[in-house]
Amino acid sequence: MRRSVVNPDDIVIREARTVATSSTKTGAEISKFRDGGLLISYNRDLANVGYFSADGGKTWREVPWPGDCRCHAGLSDGTVLALSYTEGTQEVGDGLFHYSSWRIAPGCERMEGPFITPVRIPEAKGGTGDDLQSFAGLLFWNSLIEMPDGRLLATMYGYFKGDDVPFKNAQLTAYIASLKASGNPTGVPITSPDTVEGFNKYRTIVVESRDWGASWDYLATVAYDPEIGEEGPCEPSMKLLPNGELLCIMRTGYTHDRMCLCWSSDGGRTWTKPVLTHAYGVDPTLVVMQDGTLACAYGVKGRDGGRRERRLMFSFDGRGETWPVDVVVYAGIGGTYPSVCELGPGELLYAYDAIGFSDPQVEGRPRAYLRTSVVQLPGKAVERPVTPLPVDV
Repeated sequence: MRRSVVNPDDIVIREARTVATSSTKTGAEISKFRDGGLLISYNRDLANVGYFSADGGKTWREVPWPGDCRCHAGLSDGTVLALSYTEGTQEVGDGLFHYSSWRIAPGCERMEGPFITPVRIPEAKGGTGDDLQSFAGLLFWNSLIEMPDGRLLATMYGYFKGDDVPFKNAQLTAYIASLKASGNPTGVPITSPDTVEGFNKYRTIVVESRDWGASWDYLATVAYDPEIGEEGPCEPSMKLLPNGELLCIMRTGYTHDRMCLCWSSDGGRTWTKPVLTHAYGVDPTLVVMQDGTLACAYGVKGRDGGRRERRLMFSFDGRGETWPVDVVVYAGIGGTYPSVCELGPGELLYAYDAIGFSDPQVEGRPRAYLRTSVVQLPGKAVERPVTPLPVDV
């Protein structure tokens, strides 16, 4: 039974627990094993680690984590499959790339890999990311779905041949000016006062695997439109809806651009044109709750480039066309890359990174804290008209 729209004032956000601390701000990604175990990936003190909980997030223990994986999910065989981001990625032929993958056993008792994982994307090419570091091929990000027909689907973003519309914004222009003034010690290939070689507008795609993640093939482009946002569609999150459609939500820019949505009604083979949401945000993570409610965690950066809010918005229409409830889970400086999963009916676990206060007795920057909060929707929904937040086609 689909939940009615809830009153935002009735959503309970419980006091946060600290899971770990780090010398640098970062983000968090949650996977849920089939048996209910929880796994959070985190970058602690510039090292990739994992944290596992067998009791719904009450206690955590540190576990090994495979490289720089930002795309991982629990599968029906009980394992978590993880796919590499940029580390070790190689172009081995025209449109053929090798990535790394790992299998994590229930309870994180064992991790197998890395396995060489061929990915075939005929038009793909490498480029430069928003960290101004080069990468080979497109980037696995966030979503890995097991479909009813046995296929696995995953989302990626990056560039195809011909995707040459340059990215530019005020932050990049200022950074390039500072590089020039300092003699450009990074060696970044500067092509104009506000562009960097290879840093172009992104596209988002979906790839499929018919051999349980051993290899992947290009399926379709979800979204590519250089007119949308400063960066174009990137950092995707995709979920299978109760009606059989796929929904994908994507970042499109840094501080001044709204996230966008696309739907597929044929298993990811074709997609609608992007629709802009009300939300100015980055790194969205979708969850389809047991009652059909859609939840989406995302981060909001300040207009000056500072990171300010970790938010959670909800849709009750079954498709994600309207998002009438949008709440702040945490407002403060830190890594604006939150994640979310459902613990049980009406109950979500929200993970995020926050920076603490400066300690005058300690040199260096303040510590960052990996935190989790439980978000509880009211047991009895409040019936009220849906007032859609504005969207643009």
